[in-house]
Amino acid sequence: MQNVIDEILSLQSIYKNKVKDIKHTRFLYTKLLHEKNSNPMTGLTGLRGSGKTVLFLQLLEALDNAIYISLDDFQIRPFNLFKLAQMLQEDYNIKYLLLDEIHNIPNWSVYLKQIYDILDLKVYFTSSVSLDILNTKVDLARRVIIRTLPVLSYREYLLLAHNQEHKTKSLAEILDTNQYTADHLLEAEFKNYLESPLPSLLNMTRPNRINVIRNILHTAIERDLAAAFPLTYNELLQIKQMLNFLMLLPSPDISLSQLAKNLLITKYKAQKYVNLLQKLFIVHIVYPKGTNVLQEPKILLNIPFRAYDDATDYLRFSDSAIDHSELLAGTIKEDFFVSMLKAVNQPVYYLKTRRGKKTPDYLIELREKGRVKRYVVEIGGRKKGFSQFKGIKPGFVKRIAVYPFVRKRGSIPLYEFGFLY
Repeated sequence: MQNVIDEILSLQSIYKNKVKDIKHTRFLYTKLLHEKNSNPMTGLTGLRGSGKTVLFLQLLEALDNAIYISLDDFQIRPFNLFKLAQMLQEDYNIKYLLLDEIHNIPNWSVYLKQIYDILDLKVYFTSSVSLDILNTKVDLARRVIIRTLPVLSYREYLLLAHNQEHKTKSLAEILDTNQYTADHLLEAEFKNYLESPLPSLLNMTRPNRINVIRNILHTAIERDLAAAFPLTYNELLQIKQMLNFLMLLPSPDISLSQLAKNLLITKYKAQKYVNLLQKLFIVHIVYPKGTNVLQEPKILLNIPFRAYDDATDYLRFSDSAIDHSELLAGTIKEDFFVSMLKAVNQPVYYLKTRRGKKTPDYLIELREKGRVKRYVVEIGGRKKGFSQFKGIKPGFVKRIAVYPFVRKRGSIPLYEFGFLY
């Protein structure tokens, strides 16, 4: 164990130097720093590449008596995490333990409970897999606060990539503004943002970004998912095939039955795999509103994955890649809209036609002054208008989220939803 500690200690100055010249922080940094004296442990989950490690290294530099451990480095060298934490506290006066990628350690939940119950340590930990603390065999629900670090908002992208500062906006503020004038600079940069909404993709050429995307997907499935869930090699392969199939689709309007049929798997497995991809923060699942409608999910991809169909390895419909501009004109817009709402934990539902067909209309319900205000938001381009809202009952506020933006009744620049955080 002492050899492990010596190795960890020798790396601390190297870790701190990695973030020495980084000027800005993700939006959760201040909140995590303020929790340094809180009793519960703090867990940070999120997509690989979203900046969890950099955020932790910035915490390492800001906190006294803190130590950072990358558990990616120890996944093939099992050790007793509790004994390690105990030695660090007793022999080195460590008060803050920053554990990166906790799911790589077998029985991680048991170790965390022991540390919480016995040691006087504040523990921060990350995972690239959504950790269902409530369903672990160990009671961690009251011991852990879980926060999720989403992809960069458009506001954060403009700050990190171009040093431009913009204020956040509430969802009600965005939806209730009646007249917008397009900001041509924001419009022009929006496409670049949609292709690089992760800190790990900034300031890269497209070929290099493709390699990063491949690495994120490969590591998420073959390492993170395999470490967190008991899956066979064949199941991991089928999940890869599903992901590549979804990335190549120009529309999210596919049923689980169709998905299962195309991949030659059962509908049960299709549902299981979609849920696992959601736990990796790669897809978003959106359901229709209502109790009397078929609860068939709409499967959206987190940004930027659909923009990188050329990063797929397992399935191809043809030798030619799908035109990115064609995708951008449709489904990538929906991916962005849903990704932003999910990031701020806003419930969102999709609407169906009277015949049950999925539409790019989304329902948002906001509680204001004791009553619920309902918005129907249509995602589209320049040609979208209020004729799209046929069949929508009175009492719903109708909005069109448009890219490229055209000023018309009820229209909102799509990029405005990128200022929610």
